[in-house]
Parts: sequence; C-alpha cells; structure tokens
Amino acid sequence: KPRGGDKRAAIIEAATRLFTTEGYETTTIAEVAKKAGVAVGTVYLYFKNKQEILYAVKDDWDADFAQLMSEAGLNHIPHQHRLRPLVEACFAVCIQHTERIQLMGLPPQVVGEIYKDKGFDKGNPTMLQGIKIWLDGAISAGVFRPMDTQVAAVISYGTVTTALEQCFNVENGANQQLYIDMLVDLLEHWFLRPEFL
Repeated sequence: KPRGGDKRAAIIEAATRLFTTEGYETTTIAEVAKKAGVAVGTVYLYFKNKQEILYAVKDDWDADFAQLMSEAGLNHIPHQHRLRPLVEACFAVCIQHTERIQLMGLPPQVVGEIYKDKGFDKGNPTMLQGIKIWLDGAISAGVFRPMDTQVAAVISYGTVTTALEQCFNVENGANQQLYIDMLVDLLEHWFLRPEFL
C-alpha cells in the first residue's frame, strides 16, 4: 500500500490504467481506490470527483511528455533545425505510451475545459509553459518571427495534439510520416523568419 505523498501518485497511476483499459465513463472511484491500494475516502482527500482525477492524469501525461521531450537532446541543435526533431520526438513518445494515447481522444465534453480554472499566468500546464519559453528563446535569437508566444504556444500545442490524436486514435498509427512532414512544414512556415526557410 502506498504511503504519504505516494498515495496521490498511486491514485493517478491507477486511474490512468483504468481509464485507458476500462474507459473513463465506466471506471468508478471505488475501482480507482482499489487499484491504487487506498480507501475510497483517501481518493476524496486528493480529488473532489472523477473529473479532477482525469485532469490530474492529463497533467501527469503532460509532465511525462515534457520530461521526455526535454531529454530529446534538442538544446544543442540551432533553433531553425529543432522543429523536425521536436515533432518526431512527439510521435516517438506516443509510440512508447500507446496506452495513454486514447485519453487524447476523449470527447471535449468529457475532458471539459481541463485548465479553465488555471489562467496562463496562474500556473498553466507544463507543456504550454515549455513551448512559450522555447518560442521566446527562438525569437530572442532572431530565428522565429515576432509573435504573441502565449497564443502561439496554445495554438501549436493544440495543432500537434490534434494531429497526434487523429494519427494514433483514429488511424491507429498509420501515416505517421505524413503527419510529421505536414506538421513540420506548417510550423516552419509559421514560426521561422523567411531567411531561415
């Protein structure tokens, strides 16, 4: 049985496994508690309801994704050459974590506005912050066009996430290279200054 701070992590891990194998709608909090090795009341100490658990699973996925992306070794590549390895790394992460990919395909009404209570300045998801910082750095280096990096982070994150969801949930991983090539082309033409195209 998990102890202390491990309980929250155990609940998120149990929920991830159940949501991806049994489905979000059919999984109960009691099942999550049992799988996590905690009492049902303990789940409610950390989460108000099942939707909050889903938000935590999504946050956990984003944090894992950001960690794996940061380990992709992109910091030594010039900004103008990072887009393709970055997009390829996104697809590689999805291949490694296929059990979580189906969570991206949950209908919007189920997931809700996951971060509606989290304004961008109040601690937004790890991925959006990371993308914004990366865009700011590339603009400062004179490689990317000037833009509102907060908005660009949201739009680019949404674009890539939608492509990943379509490729892996709808097409079962088919046409990965086509999605990669089109995303890279789109992002390069949007972000890069003309002289770097």
